[in-house]
Amino acid sequence: MDFTNINDMFRWRVERSGGNIAMMQKTQGRWVNISWNRYYESVRFIAQGLRALGIEKGDRVAIFCNTRIEWVFSDMGILGCGGVTVPIYQSSPTGEIEYIVNHSDAKIIIVENSELLDRVLKVRENLEGLKKIILIDGPAPYEDDDVILISDLVEIGRSEKIHKYEDMAKDVSLEDMATIVYTSTSGPQKGVVHTHSQLLAEQYAINQVLPTNENELTLLFLPLSHIFGRVIEYWNLYSGVKLAFAESYDRLARNMREVNPHYLAAVPRVLQKIYSIAKQEADSQGKAKRLLMEWCLDVGSKVADLKREKRPIPFKLNIEFQAANRVFFDRFRQQFGKNLNRLVCSGAPLSKEIGSFFDATGIVVLEAYGLTETAGAVSMNSPGDYKIGSVGKPIPNCEVKLDVDGEILVKGPNIIREYWKNPEETNALLKDGWFHTGDVGEIDEQGFLRITDRKKDLIITSGGKNIAPMNIETQICSDPYIDQVFVHGDKRNFISALITLNRLSIENWAEEKGLNYKTYENLIKSEEVRKLIEEKVYQKNKELAGPETIKKFAILPNGFTVKGGEITSTMKLNRKMIENKYKDVLDGFYR
Repeated sequence: MDFTNINDMFRWRVERSGGNIAMMQKTQGRWVNISWNRYYESVRFIAQGLRALGIEKGDRVAIFCNTRIEWVFSDMGILGCGGVTVPIYQSSPTGEIEYIVNHSDAKIIIVENSELLDRVLKVRENLEGLKKIILIDGPAPYEDDDVILISDLVEIGRSEKIHKYEDMAKDVSLEDMATIVYTSTSGPQKGVVHTHSQLLAEQYAINQVLPTNENELTLLFLPLSHIFGRVIEYWNLYSGVKLAFAESYDRLARNMREVNPHYLAAVPRVLQKIYSIAKQEADSQGKAKRLLMEWCLDVGSKVADLKREKRPIPFKLNIEFQAANRVFFDRFRQQFGKNLNRLVCSGAPLSKEIGSFFDATGIVVLEAYGLTETAGAVSMNSPGDYKIGSVGKPIPNCEVKLDVDGEILVKGPNIIREYWKNPEETNALLKDGWFHTGDVGEIDEQGFLRITDRKKDLIITSGGKNIAPMNIETQICSDPYIDQVFVHGDKRNFISALITLNRLSIENWAEEKGLNYKTYENLIKSEEVRKLIEEKVYQKNKELAGPETIKKFAILPNGFTVKGGEITSTMKLNRKMIENKYKDVLDGFYR
């Protein structure tokens, strides 16, 4: 399809699907269907309302909101009037809000609720170019003419000429800016500029690798402030797949059982938690149950291998597989609803152990790799051609190669146009037409890409060994008792680690052992827990090369969080922050 812009793709979908279901949201305890026609009408009114408030073609409008249907309406309304969407993570502190709004020169910010509004108002006097604040969930504060409700914006748009939206939507070229997405870094954030052309190129490619249709449904819970979430938003337009909005992360499991998605996009941390719960439940029911689960997984793995190789399943193995379904797999899959058989996973490496676990249960995990700068995926496993432990092959029209030092270089129509107001960084990363990702990887003889680490995060020990910490962290995190791991050792003589624990798994383990330390804080300081984690680390060390093995570790009382600054909004470890925060602990390993 040769669309002239994203608005054109939207219009095409509405003409094609009209009264069919576009989206679903839960309102007052029940799921409500939103048709394509209603979706289009809501976007038209918002676009016309924004133009009436002074948003001209190329003007920036920020969205500070959790993933919900109004986020999508607002984004498409901004694009529909020729504007540029600037997402802000809902977890962003006031200083970050101030930086993004000012750096992007946003004229309007759309805010979800009073809690987020308070953060904006704290720095309101420093937001030089901001003209209006639009509030989704009222009531609006009194005595503030700069704040209006989104319902008021819609009424303003409703009163405009009926064809004004169509005229504005057409007056956008492929090379016009569509969004500026600010990346999470340890220094000042960089604004990644993507045009309509780059976002559309991503859709063309994704739908060749993972085709779907409007008879299928996906459940969205990823942050729309992240490029991964935006890919799902536009996938809804291109493919027609129905988009259901999860109520919250905490209610994700319940929502899956209610709407029965066919596909699910997730980050590895979600799958890690599901895997940990399954393993812990089996362990808690005794040795017989654990051995039975291991037998089921062994049978499932053999069947999955044969299916992947497109080979027939022997009669005896098929009988065993049916038994394994009844004993374990059917019950496990029920938590995802009745229809799920594809999980698209991206954002960080997924442990091969966890990928193999899901594969054995009959749920294929399709790992993908991409960055904010690539408008989404540059490589992806497909349902008919996937390899566990890899991030697939390059998507159509995208070239991937390795530099002499192993850095992944990418070229294609989905690559960043520029960093906003930052020509030096733009020139540094776009050399000879190739985007330098900063990630290090390997490409096997079949063309599958595997990510080994971030180039800047590679550890070089005092003995001169190059160590990829991300691989070690992924390996250790696959244990159900361990939640997060930070690996350290640059310019040191061995590898050490900071470990946070899966609280539920540890508390259940302690209960089975009859341990009573009254508080969780006392429990994780106990010698019994220390020995448990020592054994788990020892077992994982067996799977690592000698220089990679963890020689010393500390168990931290609290997990790494966005609020604490240890992880970024995209759920990546903020290594410099962690090293500074736990400097005394880390130095103590080497005294």
